[in-house]
Amino acid sequence: MLGNKLPEEDVFSVLRGRAASEWLYQGWPDFEKEWPQPTGPGGQALYLALGWFQANVTWLYPGTPRWIVQFETEAEHWLPRYLQNLCRWTCEQDNDTLLQACHQALAEGKSDTALPGYAAALDHVLPRKC
Repeated sequence: MLGNKLPEEDVFSVLRGRAASEWLYQGWPDFEKEWPQPTGPGGQALYLALGWFQANVTWLYPGTPRWIVQFETEAEHWLPRYLQNLCRWTCEQDNDTLLQACHQALAEGKSDTALPGYAAALDHVLPRKC
């Protein structure tokens, strides 16, 4: 079915992306052993973004103790807080409260001089309503 709609090189790109996501999901515990505990907002955001990325293909989040603890408290910095809510919203796309929490984090991020324009770009592509 996929081959009938996409050029062959695009089909292989999609398959490579799916394989990479599955590899990341299956290897997550080993990945955590090699990668130190994420520190600071940048480390936490990268960790959450990688988990969210692979979950968009596998529809599974890692489920390791380190992953779970990322959601026990709301992140102080807007970027990891946005990603926490994005991960939750991805699982509950009819939950408008989670979507609005994403937008609130991005609204806070628009004044972040360390990441100029980043929050605005993310906000531009995030849906307004469920």
